[in-house]
Amino acid sequence: MEEGPKKTSRNSIPDFIQKLYLMLENIAFKDIVSWDNSGTSFLIKDINDFTKIILPQHFKHCNFASFVRQLNKYDFHKIRNNKHDQASLPRYFKGSPY
Repeated sequence: MEEGPKKTSRNSIPDFIQKLYLMLENIAFKDIVSWDNSGTSFLIKDINDFTKIILPQHFKHCNFASFVRQLNKYDFHKIRNNKHDQASLPRYFKGSPY
């Protein structure tokens, strides 16, 4: 039986998840998007700047609905928050890339 090429754990991580983590770790964006205080979810603090600045830089588009579809695809869940859009995934948290 032939085996395919071996993948490192980093290679098996979807691009979207890698880009999302790098975006959240970038402190230059902390006023627009960041981890919440617990590090178990992230907040989008300024949806206009997020759409105009961050999405094109990290995801090559500026379509917020497309970004949300990607989050849903990877089973992120929206958290009700009166101030900001917030999403979480139980196994995805600050300090533990991918």
